[in-house]
Amino acid sequence: MAAGGIPLIFLKNLLFHGVCFRNQPRYFALKARAMQTAARLGLYEAADVKRLPFLIRPGSEVVDVGANFGAYTVVLARLVGPSGKVFAFEPLPPAADTLVRTCARLGNVVILREALSDGADAQEEVDLRVPFLAGAVPEPALAAVDPAPWADSGLKTWKVFRVRVRRLDDHLGSFRDISFIKVDVEGGEAAFLAGATETIHRFRPMLQLESSGLRACAATVNAWLREAQYVLMTAVNGRLERCAAEALSGLNAYAVPEESVDRLPAALRTRPGQT
Repeated sequence: MAAGGIPLIFLKNLLFHGVCFRNQPRYFALKARAMQTAARLGLYEAADVKRLPFLIRPGSEVVDVGANFGAYTVVLARLVGPSGKVFAFEPLPPAADTLVRTCARLGNVVILREALSDGADAQEEVDLRVPFLAGAVPEPALAAVDPAPWADSGLKTWKVFRVRVRRLDDHLGSFRDISFIKVDVEGGEAAFLAGATETIHRFRPMLQLESSGLRACAATVNAWLREAQYVLMTAVNGRLERCAAEALSGLNAYAVPEESVDRLPAALRTRPGQT
């Protein structure tokens, strides 16, 4: 639901059909502006965005995987500051084009037009499928490689893009101090982790990952966590608590290095109102 109880899908239809007259570039530009403004005001994925200042070290490097229109990217860029850097990965051409324009004045953002996976099939490109929402509104945020998580939900495909795919570990030589990684790849979270093992082993960053993708591959994710010596946590009444992948709820979860769990900021370990 959107603000004021108006369904978000209704607002997207109003913007796409009524305001933009089905002009896709204009719609994406306006949607990007709205998402970034909402993130800055703490209204977009509010609980998770409000945790970021406790997780991001100024001057460090962070990674935004599945940056989409940059709602997280602009917040991360502000938090790392001018001496830090954001590596934003977005393979979908219309979203990446919008992201480039959005970040044109941000000197600490590097945009890479790539999907990130495990490199298991040695392909250099994959098909990225974008659905129509109800009302025939294109939804880049749900772009996914086959099999798309929404494939059985009745959504129709808007467009299919051929995009480059690599591993995060392929970029290891470009990193100096990765402290945080945000991942939103519509069901590809387990494959991403497999392709980021060396980077994560070297820097031991905290990760924010979409819960639904972890639940879908719970056994694989739990095995990766044991091998990498990470702990999966979810927010319960405002506090981060340990949780197995198959039991996750809420939008996002956090993978925390075992050695860092006891050093989490008090604000993340204490329920609101506790001291």
